[in-house]
Amino acid sequence: HDEASKQSDQCKQDHQCLVKIVKDIQATNQAQNAGLQSVLKDLLKIRYLEWIKKGYAPLDARDDLEKMYQAYHRLGANGVMDNMRKQFLDLPIKAITTVEERTNK
Repeated sequence: HDEASKQSDQCKQDHQCLVKIVKDIQATNQAQNAGLQSVLKDLLKIRYLEWIKKGYAPLDARDDLEKMYQAYHRLGANGVMDNMRKQFLDLPIKAITTVEERTNK
């Protein structure tokens, strides 16, 4: 019975240790996700406003920003960017034709 008791105690200690490790990993992941979401939100805001100011958006910008928005949204977006995204998506599509426009994109 002594050996079984020692094994049981060790198992409980191992379990408690694993629970702490998992909680630490979850906390780190949550902090990283929150940071990434903040960076994506800031970049989306800058890029949306840039194209809204120009009054049009080429297809590649729409594609890039939509992928970025979807990643932002999957991180638990709270709707803050929805209105700006709608304004951006409502812009007319315009192809970038000049070298200057391509480099300033």
